[in-house]
Amino acid sequence: MTGKENPPTDDELWRQVAEAFEPHRLDTDPDWLAALNRIAAKCLASGGASVFNSSSCAIRGQVLTPSQLSSLKTYRDKTTPGRIQEPIVVLEFAGESWVIDGNKRVNKWVAEHDTQPRRAVIITSRTREFKRDPGVSITTEADLEIVFLHETHSLLADIISDEYYKTLGTPPVEVSFHSRGTLLGFLSHVEELVAEAKDTVTIEGKPLSMSLLGAAERFCERHQEEAQQSGLAESVSALRSWLNTTVDFRFRGADSILSLPLTRRKQIWYAANLGKHHLLRIGALSADLRARLAKKKVPLEGADFAMLREPFVEELESRFLYLATLLVELLGRLFLALNKVVVSRRTAAGTNDAGRIPMPEGVTSDSMRDLYGSTLVFKGYTDERIQAHTPNAPDLLKRRY
Repeated sequence: MTGKENPPTDDELWRQVAEAFEPHRLDTDPDWLAALNRIAAKCLASGGASVFNSSSCAIRGQVLTPSQLSSLKTYRDKTTPGRIQEPIVVLEFAGESWVIDGNKRVNKWVAEHDTQPRRAVIITSRTREFKRDPGVSITTEADLEIVFLHETHSLLADIISDEYYKTLGTPPVEVSFHSRGTLLGFLSHVEELVAEAKDTVTIEGKPLSMSLLGAAERFCERHQEEAQQSGLAESVSALRSWLNTTVDFRFRGADSILSLPLTRRKQIWYAANLGKHHLLRIGALSADLRARLAKKKVPLEGADFAMLREPFVEELESRFLYLATLLVELLGRLFLALNKVVVSRRTAAGTNDAGRIPMPEGVTSDSMRDLYGSTLVFKGYTDERIQAHTPNAPDLLKRRY
């Protein structure tokens, strides 16, 4: 865009936005605008029930400097864009500027210290009422249910995808990770599903430590018929049983092969953290491993841990390359069942208007109402999309570890 060019009209800019979001459409998106609102909801989280279109938003074209590009919020950290065309699309809402089309392009330009100005279409919401909560307050079963549905569906959508792995076979029977980094990223996301947050939930005045998987188990207890019909109860139970299984974990020590009894859940914790943290940030992990080895009468000093870390991580990665196909299958089945809950509730609501969807009894805030409405309206995949990324692990990949 130069000073000699006539600025594009609003209609022309909205056409550019339509062209950008048409490739983002899922089977559940009736048009490009639904895709835009679904992606905006994912970025904004608790503001997701707001609707962005030509009636509720202003639009303009702008050339952004490298400094302006670096100040934008991006939903993903990846720097490998599938296309390099401009413009990017930015949503201004509640004082924040989110890249809703062009995340990877912006990340790449910023990472490479690119000095070239870049064209953007800026969509500015005219809605000013929304204010982001300083923290999520979960004080009722209904609040917990809403957070569980939204966060777990979003997380599993990230996990069960080609971002981390490709499937082999038709129908798929195995997964292959793109790189060591994508394996570790996958395990970090799985850790988010099973890691407990301490005292973040207070039900009837009682503080609770809760993971998303724990919230899924609580949901199944409260909605037994719904959980049975969707397959959620079975998939949650199968995943929990697999995680809680204790196996003999053997790895190379300085002078001998060391052996520890470790649950698969604990192995994920080690892999997700040892893979991303350097020695200055692994005090809790080294203390845990030191205590376990002490029970086996193997003393471990600080220097010894530094020497053991590499073979320990190598064994973890080797095991999870083998175990990953079955783990992805278990997670995919969980995602398929949870998606059925979301789609069934949206169908039962009889409306795609997030503001008119019936709420679970006991919801405590507008933020929670918005979150529930956006979950039902903007989430939901076809079974085929999830199954395409969910392998059926053969017996050969279930025998070890």
